[in-house]
Amino acid sequence: MCVGSSAETTSRSSGGVSSATTAITLTPAFASDVLSYTATIPNPVSEVTLATVLTDSFAAVDSITANGTAVTGSKFTVADGSNPVDVKVLAEDGTGTTTYSVTFTRAEAMAVTVAEGATITTVNQSSYSVTGTCNVTDVSVVVTLTGGSASASSATATCTDSAWTATADASGLPDGTVTVTAVGTSPGETSTAVGSATKDTAGPVVSAPASITVDAASAAGTPASNATIAAFLAAATAADIVDGNVSVTNDAPSVFPIGATTVTFSAADSLGNIGTATAVVTVEDQSPPVITAPEATTITATDADGTARTATDVAAWLDSVTGLDNVDGELTGEQIGNDAPEVFPIGATTVKFFIEDSSQLEGSATAVLTIADLTAPVVTAPASITVAATDANGTSSSIAGPWGVFGGATADRKSVV
Repeated sequence: MCVGSSAETTSRSSGGVSSATTAITLTPAFASDVLSYTATIPNPVSEVTLATVLTDSFAAVDSITANGTAVTGSKFTVADGSNPVDVKVLAEDGTGTTTYSVTFTRAEAMAVTVAEGATITTVNQSSYSVTGTCNVTDVSVVVTLTGGSASASSATATCTDSAWTATADASGLPDGTVTVTAVGTSPGETSTAVGSATKDTAGPVVSAPASITVDAASAAGTPASNATIAAFLAAATAADIVDGNVSVTNDAPSVFPIGATTVTFSAADSLGNIGTATAVVTVEDQSPPVITAPEATTITATDADGTARTATDVAAWLDSVTGLDNVDGELTGEQIGNDAPEVFPIGATTVKFFIEDSSQLEGSATAVLTIADLTAPVVTAPASITVAATDANGTSSSIAGPWGVFGGATADRKSVV
């Protein structure tokens, strides 16, 4: 008894049976005296049809089992990996049997992988490389990079020695997460692998504080250590799409001069991308000059009208006023105006001292000058005389002498009318 055998495969997809039918080659080639065979079938094959050819017209196929299950007809569904099939042939005497065994091995499904990608930078974005692997031969791979609504695809790459490399131009993609999709194709099979990469071609986003205006500390300006300026400089922040929060530097001078100074805040990410932002510090004279008025004092009246402002002691009192401005520096009495009268009358007079600095800021102070009669009257006595006694007690002061002694004395009081 002998039997010949052949097999065909049918590929099925989710949509049903395809029209492609492929013959299977047995190893070794069939011979009636060889009972055990092997065959390899592609992974897309889902069904095998056995076509037995009996060379002995009196023999018959008694049964077929595949994967331990009886086959009805001549078709069976293949599983991944090994699929043992037994064909039992009944001899013409109806008693003797011969069993032929074929092990069908379904190949591993084709699959591609995508390796973790490097960051897309200004250096590599125009020719960004994506690598991966494949597990079978004759695989072609196309990579598509997608960022937002933009995408870029590579030329077809061939998987060689289980590895592939494809390049695509990522220049048109926005910074951020980029989806990497690799589609591998081989005869009858397709495999898709998805990965991701990060595109970082821009520097960190720097947030500068709002511009400020501060008072001048001196004619040189205001130091950066000023509390308001220090807080301003420390308020800048920066965030990078990859590195997160990063440190910020600035080009602030140690002393901000009077006027507007633009401060540039800068931050760099780990790739050297730099971001900047600016804000303005304006230093201006906001403080009026401070006047130190002379202490209140009392000066002697010159006459009944008082004392003139030009009198030595009055003029010295007026000139003793001092002033200090944060920008203009020390101010003297000659630079400080006042509303003193030409003649200070007897009594208290309040004098206002005032000055305007170079920023037209005015300072003022007051002091009181009192004019008083501090000079005693000048008495002019008559010449001495000798008179006769009228009695033992002397002579009465009421007796008028020939010179009018008591009536001849006079007094002068300048400031009192």
